[in-house]
Amino acid sequence: MPLDVRDASTFTQKTCKLSSGHTYHYVDERNAATYRGTCLLLHGFPDSWYGWRYQIKAFSQAGYRVLAPTQLGYAPTSQPDDLSAYTSRALSADTAELLDQAGASEKVYLFGHDWGGWLAWLFARYHTDRVKCIAVVCTPYLGPAQPTDKWVSDEALIKKLPNFGYQITFASEEGEDLLTKNLDGFLIPSFAQVVRPDLDQIRGQRTQPWTYPGEFLKRLRLLEARRQQGQPLWRPSRQEDPELHFYLDYFEKSGIHHPLSYYRTRKLRFEDEQKSGLPTKFPASIPAYYLTGDKDEALPINMSDGVERFFAPGKYRRDIVPDAHHWLLQDASTRDEVTRRLLEWLNNNNGTAQPKL
Repeated sequence: MPLDVRDASTFTQKTCKLSSGHTYHYVDERNAATYRGTCLLLHGFPDSWYGWRYQIKAFSQAGYRVLAPTQLGYAPTSQPDDLSAYTSRALSADTAELLDQAGASEKVYLFGHDWGGWLAWLFARYHTDRVKCIAVVCTPYLGPAQPTDKWVSDEALIKKLPNFGYQITFASEEGEDLLTKNLDGFLIPSFAQVVRPDLDQIRGQRTQPWTYPGEFLKRLRLLEARRQQGQPLWRPSRQEDPELHFYLDYFEKSGIHHPLSYYRTRKLRFEDEQKSGLPTKFPASIPAYYLTGDKDEALPINMSDGVERFFAPGKYRRDIVPDAHHWLLQDASTRDEVTRRLLEWLNNNNGTAQPKL
């Protein structure tokens, strides 16, 4: 059956049970006629393997095997309550074993977006021998915490990086409660593929980016007030936009509690990285590509300024997609260009010319 990005059931889906006790769901696509290596695609929040659907199709058609796990905390992958399961070391160990069980013993072409980008950068540190090259979308490389680093409180971090203000809401009980009650108002602005009406009714009037302290909480409270007043939000029909409805169905069924665990482990991650002894310098053996949009409010471009100092000369490249937001992998206005650039990077590191999409 040919892959249809509007129909998740056309993708080959598998599961495996790891020694950690976690069960992982993953997509495994390949072109049987050609094999040019294995791509590992890691997703972020609030997403699933489906966030990579356009790239899965393009990469597999270009002759690559593509593995796209559903990350820990996202059903039908295991959803542990123990927050220590969500540290970079634990997740990297799970990812390495998933590759083993999937029969991907060679070095992989590693891709990540959002939290999947954070994990990709660190997986390449913990398991350098498993990675041929890395391409991360939106999430800049910041380097693992060092033994001499001092813990910075959430409040102090937000003063330095106000664009992380939304993470306080995601980590809070009130934020989880409001997100659970208003998932459509959270997901529709991110994932609707059809032309949508003015979103001021969802976002509320604002003078700062939604990512700034308190701004996203205001939006959630506005959504809750509208819900209680019986004011339904606009949404396209399932026939108009089956891709949006994949997300609505998925999170309404599986919930948001466990995916939010990634926002509740900052100190655990810090301590875990300190113990790892990993240097800040990225392995010189792995070419790195960072691709981002100039309209990403959660992870603005300036967060990656100066990052090249962590890489060996000529081993790091940053590209910017104009007029692109955080969901550039799948947004109709940017996804073809993003896929083209990622496939070009992939082919260049495979030593082959780029095929036409």
